[in-house]
Amino acid sequence: MIMPVNTTVCVVDPVPEDYAHLTSGKSGGPTRFEFINSGRDALRHNAQSRPDVWIINLRLPDMSGVDLREMLSARTPDVPCYLVGDDYRPEDELDARRCGATMYFCKPVRREWVVNGSNENS
Repeated sequence: MIMPVNTTVCVVDPVPEDYAHLTSGKSGGPTRFEFINSGRDALRHNAQSRPDVWIINLRLPDMSGVDLREMLSARTPDVPCYLVGDDYRPEDELDARRCGATMYFCKPVRREWVVNGSNENS
């Protein structure tokens, strides 16, 4: 999915280091990443500013990623939400599809899946 110019991607994951490769490369690019460690913090963040895309780990320290996706979707149903598993599990992919997530990925998330434009370096 190609994002619009100047996209803000909020990543909700207790291990933000797993996404370091997404923020490296072309500096000053059109995609800005914000990292949030818990579901509660994501809900507070969503009340203050609206991202263009959510990337949410299925296993958060305070709630499931599916539950968080449903709460965020109730507030902003037009914001795409990707659910991410630490490892591939078929039941996680089924849960993601059932709850209406835009996409399901397992780590590592590939840069070209979430950044703007095809000319950015991977």
